[in-house]
Amino acid sequence: MTIITITTVILFIILIIWSWHSLEDIEKTTKILYLIVEIAITLIITYVIFIISQGNIQYPSEEIEKSIRTTLILLFAGVNGCILVPYTSKILAKVKQNEIDSKELRRKILIILVLIILIVLVEKNYMADTQDGILKVFNQLMEK
Repeated sequence: MTIITITTVILFIILIIWSWHSLEDIEKTTKILYLIVEIAITLIITYVIFIISQGNIQYPSEEIEKSIRTTLILLFAGVNGCILVPYTSKILAKVKQNEIDSKELRRKILIILVLIILIVLVEKNYMADTQDGILKVFNQLMEK
C-alpha cells in the first residue's frame, strides 16, 4: 500500500508541475483555478470509469470497497491526468493568449474527446481486472 501511495503522490506532483508549465504565462491565480478544475474533471472521469468497471464485482464489505475505490481512483486519475491535463492546459493557455482560432480549437477538443473515449475503453477492463485481482488476493489472505 505504501508503494501505491508514493506512486500516486509522485504522479500528482508530476501532473501539477507539467500542467503548471503548460499554462505558460497565465497569472498564478488563474493557473491554480484551471488546475483545480482540470484535476477535478479527471477525478470525475476516473470515478465514472470505476463505476462502469465495477460491474458485478461483489466486495466482502463496504469498507473494503471504499478503500479499493479510493486507491484505484487516485492512482488511475494520476495516470489519466498525465495524459489529459498538460495537453488541455496548453490549449487553455493558447486560448487565453488568443493564439488559436476556433477551427484549431475544435480540432484539439476533438482530440481530447477521442483520448477520453480511448481511456474509458481501455481502462474499464483494466480496472475491472485490477479489482478482481485485489479481491482474489484478499480472499486468499482471509483463507489462511
